[in-house]
Amino acid sequence: MASERKTCKSATCHQKFSRPLGSRREYCETCRPPRKKPQAPVVLPGGSGEPGPIEAAAVAELEAVGRLGSVEGQLVVRLAREADRASVSGTQLSAVADRLLKAKEAALAGVAPPGDLVDELMERRRARRRA
Repeated sequence: MASERKTCKSATCHQKFSRPLGSRREYCETCRPPRKKPQAPVVLPGGSGEPGPIEAAAVAELEAVGRLGSVEGQLVVRLAREADRASVSGTQLSAVADRLLKAKEAALAGVAPPGDLVDELMERRRARRRA
């Protein structure tokens, strides 16, 4: 492996060291600045067993349509719990959210959407015409 000889960039140390080709190293081993330490993940409330905001919303939606006990519903709850975890990074959260939305779609397949005011008015009109 080829390397080149460099002189340490430090003001007090002018020691020569070998630097591999392609490396951007400017300091010798004794003078190199400390590396940045990774930041600790932010701990969200709810790590003590209580559901987080995503899990609570998923459970409420599934209970409203009676699909919480289904396999698909339980998968949605599990993925929502995973999304609420503090150790999930941005990229991982994106992947979990994508899987969560697909699982929720499968869990809610076949469920009629909730009626709105227009649907209610149309149903009243049909009932009056029949009577």
